Amino acid sequence: MFREIRRLNKIQKGALFICDIQEKFRPNIKYFDQMVASTSTMFKFAQIMDYPVAVTEQFARGLGPTVEELADARPFVLSDKTQFSMMTPEVDAFMDQHAPSDIFICGIEAHACIQGTVQDLIERGIKTHVIVDAVSASHQVNRFSAFREMENIGATLVTSEQVILQTLSDAKHPKFKPAQQLLIKYPMQDSGLETFF
Repeated sequence: MFREIRRLNKIQKGALFICDIQEKFRPNIKYFDQMVASTSTMFKFAQIMDYPVAVTEQFARGLGPTVEELADARPFVLSDKTQFSMMTPEVDAFMDQHAPSDIFICGIEAHACIQGTVQDLIERGIKTHVIVDAVSASHQVNRFSAFREMENIGATLVTSEQVILQTLSDAKHPKFKPAQQLLIKYPMQDSGLETFF
């Protein structure tokens, strides 16, 4: 059966979502530090590519702000939410303003806020790319189950390094050198995915 080929170098308008990467979650999320590192790489890549960025926090008064490692992303916080999905009125306004064709999503938890957001985006016809090394959960079984479900409904599962290389796709790309420096300076870390793939 034919399946649509999604070439990242053909993206018309990309955007990055960063979901609820907050300090109080740190002790309970598997591979938290690695997930944060990959999200930081994606944030830097979004800046290189001029992709707009939307960040949410879940009940920040109780769960704290976006982690210090992502302090540069804090100005992009659009919503302090209680619902699981990122698609709050503020993020809806972001979508109306930027009209992205493709969303790259990072954050936690895979089976709650990430999956709910992906479902909403897919229903809207937005091509959605889950950055697997930048998405985690408190239990690996929930993480892996969410990955399978999101892929089944039409999301693409990719790594942060895949996104960078496939988006640029040519060393002659005008933004290849700064992006390449990201991969050299911030190489991917083991994020507990070897048993999934």
